[in-house]
Amino acid sequence: MPDKLGAAYVSQHVACCRLNANINPRWIGYVLLSPVGQAHGILSMNGGTKQGLSLDDVKNYVVLLPSREIQDDITNWIDVSTRQISDSMSSIENEILLLQEFRKRLIADAVTGKLDVRAVVANLPEITDLEPINESSEGDDTDEAMDDLEIEEVAA
Repeated sequence: MPDKLGAAYVSQHVACCRLNANINPRWIGYVLLSPVGQAHGILSMNGGTKQGLSLDDVKNYVVLLPSREIQDDITNWIDVSTRQISDSMSSIENEILLLQEFRKRLIADAVTGKLDVRAVVANLPEITDLEPINESSEGDDTDEAMDDLEIEEVAA
């Protein structure tokens, strides 16, 4: 074992894949995460109660490989096209963490008596006009829109 490796865990469900220089790693990532890549992985799995891919399955995984230039162009286009979505997701994840932190602090303050819960409850606005979320509204034309949807059959 190399000295530089340090502490490591070994698992039969992990494989190190080294790519050739003419392969963009992001390209492989996008291919494997695509619906086609996911379906290929599921169809390649073997095993009974604990399914997985063998090293031979990983080694023989078939991936479409256009030229490196095309791989770079496509991955750059995907990155630019999805940047706003990625940024929004990061922002929302950050807000969730802040809300979780606020919740913990609020509970701690209420439990230790730093927050007078009775005073907070007394100042809450009265809410009287709540409607159930699951109740469908009249004039909902979702079914009509579905009737107008045309479905084409794709020949295999």
